Amino acid sequence: MVERAVYGDADVDATCLHGRRVAIIGYGNQGRAQALNLRDSGVQVRVGLRPGSERWQVAQADGLEVDAITNVVRRADVVMLLVPDEVMGELYAQAVRANLKPTAVLGFAHGFAVHYRLLEPQSGAFVVAPKGTGVALRTHYLDGTGLPAYVAVYRHDDHEGLALALAYAQAIGCSRRGIFRTTFKEETESDLFSEQAVLCGALGLLLRQAFEVLVEAGYDPRLAYFECVTEAKLVCDLLVAEGFSAFGEKISNTAELGGHMAGEKIIDQQDVKTKMRRVLQDIQNGTFAQAFVADYNNNFRQLNMYRTAWQNHPIDKAGAEVRQLTQP
Repeated sequence: MVERAVYGDADVDATCLHGRRVAIIGYGNQGRAQALNLRDSGVQVRVGLRPGSERWQVAQADGLEVDAITNVVRRADVVMLLVPDEVMGELYAQAVRANLKPTAVLGFAHGFAVHYRLLEPQSGAFVVAPKGTGVALRTHYLDGTGLPAYVAVYRHDDHEGLALALAYAQAIGCSRRGIFRTTFKEETESDLFSEQAVLCGALGLLLRQAFEVLVEAGYDPRLAYFECVTEAKLVCDLLVAEGFSAFGEKISNTAELGGHMAGEKIIDQQDVKTKMRRVLQDIQNGTFAQAFVADYNNNFRQLNMYRTAWQNHPIDKAGAEVRQLTQP
């Protein structure tokens, strides 16, 4: 069992990164934010991209040195693979593995590719997973607050790797808020579960069905969007800031009692937990990972069907109208 530790600035040896060259492979959501935060923390950073990548000029405009992936990897002491999960195994095999220095360490922002064996590190490896988007990571770094992060090492007894991971997390601003020790397995499976069972799965469908019920009953779609989607963010922000026990003190008695009563009518708690356990099992046994890779190899046919369905749903049109009316 991994030690359940939480680290702050005082627990980190920043010298672990001194003199080390970091390669950031990919310059998207996380790649850009992490590269800029590292640079501003005094770390030597180079960005590795495929020739012809549209992100090449973006990185150069940000003042970063950019080169082909193979060239950047050859010189790096730490290689952060910050590309989509589905392409990571192929990229590693084609451009990274043969060019790694024997002493180089691999880094990831998510353990998917390693946990499901899309690639297998030949040396040290770690995860530093900021708990937020790249935009939030950069914004909080600049305002001096930072995002919390998870940290894990490929081999549980790799103390040098853990120290390096902590130094990396500090350099991107995460030790200001707290770094939680975990494992590749735990980080990957819990992250996938939260996305599928709540954030990107059940929550979206719940909001959409609530919207449909109001519209089918004759209510203005814009009003339905406000009530079912916009206010969901207000509630979530309040829960995160205050916690569940204090939540009732911040909302009306009408909302609190009505919510408890209606929630029990809508959600069969035992049935939901049974179905959630099935989702978790599919994540744990690799069923979802296999389906994900298969859909990628099929040009994301299933994913694109879901995207099209959302784009054509009236909730998306109502949301666009609401944003146009309310944004300054």
